[in-house]
Amino acid sequence: MKKLVLTIAMGEYYRQMAEVAHPSIRNYAGKLGADFKVITEQKISKTTPHWEKFQIFDFLNTYDRILFLDTDLIVRADTPDLFALVPESNIGAFNEASYSGRDSGAVMSQIAQAYGQDLVNWDGRYFNTGVMVVSRVHQPLFVKPVQEIESFYEQSYLNLVFARAHTPMTELDWRFNRTVAMDQIIAAPRLSAYIIHYAACVAPTPQIMFDYIKADIASWQSRELT
Repeated sequence: MKKLVLTIAMGEYYRQMAEVAHPSIRNYAGKLGADFKVITEQKISKTTPHWEKFQIFDFLNTYDRILFLDTDLIVRADTPDLFALVPESNIGAFNEASYSGRDSGAVMSQIAQAYGQDLVNWDGRYFNTGVMVVSRVHQPLFVKPVQEIESFYEQSYLNLVFARAHTPMTELDWRFNRTVAMDQIIAAPRLSAYIIHYAACVAPTPQIMFDYIKADIASWQSRELT
């Protein structure tokens, strides 16, 4: 079985982010016996690079399973094998609905309306697409739409696709996609997570952001967790 850990890094900011974060992602890929690839060119999207995530469709011609990880995250060395935790029939992702307030249906109703579709089969879950485990059976879900309607970039659209297709989902624990926005919501310290995701983390300068991430990595290292 061919496995891939895939991410996207375009532009100077994310090039620098990659220098900080990618070593941990690359090491994790090696632990899983997976290839590691970085999308660095905007090939299929018309707006933001986030829509390049739909290159997953083409990669699934070569790979049986893909773990997609946003570039702005770090992975602890002792992180369990996500491929083993998610059945091939399911997509694995973190359900952030109750943490983000997106369980109300407002966001999903808006994206469905924007695409002229009915919101069918939606069960109140809203998945963060910064960490996703997918398999070849899911390839048809990753056909990029002609219109790239922004709603948390491509995230709401993918949630719409998953819901309409009634896709079996495996809910990953928050420890596999801990955003810094959750710091004030759950009591467990950020560093107790396996994957720390810096989405929506605001810093005065990029360098402060990178130093912040380096400090988290150093804290893991002091505990022999990276």
